[in-house]
Amino acid sequence: MGWDKNNFMKEIYMLRKIVLEKLSTQTDIDFVKIDDNFKKEIENYFALAEEREENILALRRDQEMDPEASFKYFRAMERIEVRKKIIQILLAIALDKVPDKKSRFLFFQLLELSKDLIAFFEEEDVYRESVREFKKSDFLLNRIRDFDKFYALNKKEIKSFLLKAKEKENFIFLLEALFLTSLFWFIIREGNIRKIRKSDLYIYLLSKELKERYKK
Repeated sequence: MGWDKNNFMKEIYMLRKIVLEKLSTQTDIDFVKIDDNFKKEIENYFALAEEREENILALRRDQEMDPEASFKYFRAMERIEVRKKIIQILLAIALDKVPDKKSRFLFFQLLELSKDLIAFFEEEDVYRESVREFKKSDFLLNRIRDFDKFYALNKKEIKSFLLKAKEKENFIFLLEALFLTSLFWFIIREGNIRKIRKSDLYIYLLSKELKERYKK
């Protein structure tokens, strides 16, 4: 039997819906208020994340860090920084703290950062982590027939919105790419709030809020 892309995409859409419904039973994901308290929560999260990585580096300074371990550490810091900058821009826009004269500049800055975020899909360790999570999850094994196709179709759809954002200089398409990237990781983490990265949750909440505003 041949591979039916349309049916496979329908399964992905349904899986996204299931994951969001599952997540909504664990947290008030649809009722988060984007305000200065939310901003403070984000600032505290990244301060702790950076402190944790710095502590890891401090512990390893007393030992000889091999090149592979060193690469993994600095790559992890780069990924944290990309997510942090994306969230900072989205938050500034959500809180209406961006002067009109800077909005176009921030669009292109966010576009480049989003390219970096989505480029993570191309990195071998990110793919391996996704496969590892898939293989140990009954939730995913029962709902995804072919993980490689699932991975490829998600990546292709996200990239298509990124391309539209660039071609049309349209913020909505950029927000959709970020929104779908978060949903991909929600699925990989089974919609379990304890497994989902806070940064993915923040990107989801902010992109969803701004999508709704820009569509009005």
